Amino acid sequence: MIESILYILSFGAGIAVFLYLLSLYHHIKERPKPDIKQPPKTTQDKIQVRPQQVDEPVHLKERTCPVCGSKLSKYEALYASKIVKDSTKILIYGCRYCYKPQEDPDTKKKSDI
Repeated sequence: MIESILYILSFGAGIAVFLYLLSLYHHIKERPKPDIKQPPKTTQDKIQVRPQQVDEPVHLKERTCPVCGSKLSKYEALYASKIVKDSTKILIYGCRYCYKPQEDPDTKKKSDI
């Protein structure tokens, strides 16, 4: 009796291990292979770049504020906040020239006292 129960349990464990290894094999088999390109063998095979395809370097582009249109240096930032938490959408308030943050009415300045 005990021998038959152990036989059934070991047979079930063997099937479980076999199915796990089979699914692991199929998972590895379906993985995309890296795209390895051969280096050009002759000068005719080299890639030619047209001037229309090359963008201007980012650090040479002029930055402007989307709200007021003033020119910004690379060290000047925009004021913005996320619209929804964990989202890539943002609401741009402006730059240091056009955005003046609203003061809380609860906070008072020394000159108001």
